[in-house]
Amino acid sequence: MQVEFKATGDYTLGHSQDISEGGLVVVTPETVESQSEIVVRFNLPPYTPGVFVESQGVVTHVQPGKSMGIQFLQLTDAQRKAITKFVRQVLEGDK
Repeated sequence: MQVEFKATGDYTLGHSQDISEGGLVVVTPETVESQSEIVVRFNLPPYTPGVFVESQGVVTHVQPGKSMGIQFLQLTDAQRKAITKFVRQVLEGDK
């Protein structure tokens, strides 16, 4: 799933490798330092079309030039429920 994030300036594109209610891992060559506060945004395809998530986040771990883990800081209840539903449906589809 495509993810956009912004620490300063313009949004940068990455790709989600893993997602949960707590956060996600973004694969991107444009990593930022651990503990940086960022804005992250994405759509949840294909099980929850039209659900747009935008949240403040903090970078919890970084593989420089490869990926970074981001903890969500400000999800709404609706966003949290949509992520939970998305993860559950993806896991059920893998069986």
